[in-house]
Amino acid sequence: MGIVYLSHDPYVNCNVALKVALADSLTDPDSGVQYRKVFFNEAHTAGMLTHPNIISIFEAGVDDDTCYIVMEYIEGGDSLKSHTKPEHLLPIEKVVEIIFKCANTLDYAHRQRDGSSRH
Repeated sequence: MGIVYLSHDPYVNCNVALKVALADSLTDPDSGVQYRKVFFNEAHTAGMLTHPNIISIFEAGVDDDTCYIVMEYIEGGDSLKSHTKPEHLLPIEKVVEIIFKCANTLDYAHRQRDGSSRH
């Protein structure tokens, strides 16, 4: 959905992650409006949730023609991309742990959306 930069918030003196929407996607005549809605829907949805596996959203907005989301920066955070190659696969126990955490987090998010329970 965008490019994420490490940034610094001078008001609270901490590092933050700054996600900027892809300019080409925003200006696409066929899908630009939908892309913008999805981009800000991410900020709105995540911003309403409090869970250890969901990052905090501090702000979202538009500056000139740039759409952005300011969010919690996780020191040492990494993607799983490097573990998709056969020679670098994670142990099955770690994979099961990640899947469990993701499923638990999705369950929490859906329950909040439906209003069926608060954790």
